Amino acid sequence: LSVSNNMIQGTIHTEFGKLTNLEGFFISNNEFGFQIPSELGKLTKLRDGFDVSMNQLIGSVPPEMGALTQLRQFRIKDNRIAGNLPDSLSALSELRVFRIDENDLTGEVPPALCESIEASEAAAYADCEEIACPCCTYCCLEGLCICQVEDTDPIRCAGSRF
Repeated sequence: LSVSNNMIQGTIHTEFGKLTNLEGFFISNNEFGFQIPSELGKLTKLRDGFDVSMNQLIGSVPPEMGALTQLRQFRIKDNRIAGNLPDSLSALSELRVFRIDENDLTGEVPPALCESIEASEAAAYADCEEIACPCCTYCCLEGLCICQVEDTDPIRCAGSRF
């Protein structure tokens, strides 16, 4: 499902959770509001990506999102999502891109998720002043993201501008 960049307004309907054969869920850069429905955790065949970036989403990340274990991209960038990330996200072991920057998240990225990010050498972005993210390759502040592994892995920095 790809409806990015369409200025669609409204909520992300819970019925999307019934589209269990989807391999990608891309609805970025619209005007969706309210919360990420927990029913989206039923989309266990999602592999290509989950991208709800640049909307007007609030609330927290539902723990059910941890069921998306084949996911390669998890992007919730530039919303108003708050609170702690659920430990269940540690099951996302196939990630290549993890973007949680430009939100109101607090606490820390679950340590087991960091282990997966580091093992797969994924590009990970967060507002490091708001949420502890020892595995993030990029720390962001007001939309500007700085590579944190430039000294130790410059190739990873050069190829990770997602």
